[in-house]
Amino acid sequence: MSKKWLVAVVGLVFCGGMAVQASSMRFSELSSDTWEKFQKGELQEVIVEFRKGDLVPVKIRAEGDLLSIDDPSTIYVTIKETLFIKCTQSTILMSRDNQEYKPFNELITGSFTAGAASDKNGGPVQWVDVLLRVFFK
Repeated sequence: MSKKWLVAVVGLVFCGGMAVQASSMRFSELSSDTWEKFQKGELQEVIVEFRKGDLVPVKIRAEGDLLSIDDPSTIYVTIKETLFIKCTQSTILMSRDNQEYKPFNELITGSFTAGAASDKNGGPVQWVDVLLRVFFK
């Protein structure tokens, strides 16, 4: 048996049945080029890594007949535990270890509340307070 065949057989024995997974990319490394390739189908999946301690800029926008945000500002969300988001051509999944991916609702739970708020001394309402609570199950 030639060396090439031996390497191929050993590779199949040790790697047989294992799917090749895209390597993860830090959120801070993403580019519009990556998303363009994904949208064109040149990339079948993109795995985005968010590491504990990362600050992720989030811009809140609203549009429509009922309300809008004319000048959206950026807030920063602190990642409290490393997680991975896998985007495929048909689904978005989440993982804590970059090995086992599940739908979001199988890994996290939480709540969303909104209400009127004023300063600690009471008085007229000064803003709408929004709270998003997210926890791993």
